[in-house]
Amino acid sequence: MSFYERLRQLGLLAEAMELNILVWGPGRSLPEDFAKREQLRQAIKSRFPNADVRFSDEEFENGALFERVCLRLRQIAIGKMEWLF
Repeated sequence: MSFYERLRQLGLLAEAMELNILVWGPGRSLPEDFAKREQLRQAIKSRFPNADVRFSDEEFENGALFERVCLRLRQIAIGKMEWLF
């Protein structure tokens, strides 16, 4: 298999994956910058149709990101503690 064929296959695989992408940056209070973020979200979604693309300020508004980060940190800590024993 050639390099370019392998690269094409990797691209197809990446397109099929369910990605979770968090885009950090200014919120709606800076309309010009927010518009750039929205363009970025649309570009990612067009290339990776199965991606869940969210903005950091959207996540902080409802506390969901904070809760997920805390949960993940607890999971990591428990995993490390299990590894010690």
